[in-house]
Amino acid sequence: MMASSFPPFNKHIFINGGPPSETTGSEISSVESDWGDLRLIAAQLGVANPDDLHVERFKVDRQKLEDMIKVETYSEGMNSAEEFFTNIMKETTTYVSWPCRLKIGAKSKKDPHIRIVGRLPDVLKAKDRVMARLDSRGSRVIMKMDVSY
Repeated sequence: MMASSFPPFNKHIFINGGPPSETTGSEISSVESDWGDLRLIAAQLGVANPDDLHVERFKVDRQKLEDMIKVETYSEGMNSAEEFFTNIMKETTTYVSWPCRLKIGAKSKKDPHIRIVGRLPDVLKAKDRVMARLDSRGSRVIMKMDVSY
C-alpha cells in the first residue's frame, strides 16, 4: 500500500495529504538530492531496489493543465488537477511530480513537464492516463503561410 505523503521532488511538488500552500517549491534540487528522493520514493512505493524504478518525463498541454488548476472540487479544498494526480498515484502505485504552482495566464506559453516515478508497467499506465487528459500534441494545429512581398 502507498504511504500517504511523498517528499518534495525537484521544483515540481505534490504532497498527497496537504494543500499546495503547505509546500515550498521555490528551490531547485541538485542531481544528488534527486537520487536521495528516488531512494525515499522507492521505499514509499515498496520497491526494495531504487534501480528498479523507472522515471518518465514528458510535456503536457499548458492550457489544459491551467484549466484543471482553476477548477475547485468538492474534496477538501483540492483543485481538479490535485485530485486527478492523486487518483493516478493511488491507482497506479506511482509518484507523479507536476508543477502545482503554475502561473495561470503567464506570458510564457511553454508546456510544463510531468515526471512519473515507479515500476515500468505502472509508469506506462500512469503516463497513458495523464496523456489521455493532458496531451499537448492532440489539439495542436500547425499553420504555414506563404506571404508574398
